[in-house]
Amino acid sequence: MAYIPLRDREKLNKPFNKLAKRMLKIKHLSAGDLNYLITKLCLVYSDRERETYHNLNDVMGVLDCVSKEFYRRKFVKFCKSKKNLNGDVY
Repeated sequence: MAYIPLRDREKLNKPFNKLAKRMLKIKHLSAGDLNYLITKLCLVYSDRERETYHNLNDVMGVLDCVSKEFYRRKFVKFCKSKKNLNGDVY
């Protein structure tokens, strides 16, 4: 879950903010670039521990939860705004 304590966020925000600033300077950031960065993060995380089903499954679970949370928080909001703008299909 992305809702970690504030003190934990603070230790992660510094390196993330550096990466985010660099990403914003890239003119044509593609979905493939995003996929690459997420994959690298998953590999760094999974390589810290012995490769086991449990550890690999943890990474898959995180990716699944991130996908669902992104859908719920961003995609649904976007779709609702488009429905309001263009009218409902159903």
